[in-house]
Amino acid sequence: MTKKNFLGALESPAASFITTPAGGAPARRRLPQEDPAVPAEPQSEASRYVERRELKTRRVQLLLQPSVYNRLKAIARQRGVSVNELCNEFLSQASLRALKEH
Repeated sequence: MTKKNFLGALESPAASFITTPAGGAPARRRLPQEDPAVPAEPQSEASRYVERRELKTRRVQLLLQPSVYNRLKAIARQRGVSVNELCNEFLSQASLRALKEH
């Protein structure tokens, strides 16, 4: 078996597998924070705390009492969501309330 030589190639071998739209440049997937439908600056003080859809990029480890975890798990099961999603919802609501109080 002979080695392939790509020295004279204008494009990389992978380029033949990548398709580009009719405009020429490949389409770049937009992140939720780059969505043009979401205003960059909030319009009013009330909209300042309205959450945009954002990526979950932080990890936190919590130690819970078994009874608290079992209650959270039961609530999550009733709502059809994960315990993680339920905790995110609870923490989001509690932090917004705390910010509005101060």
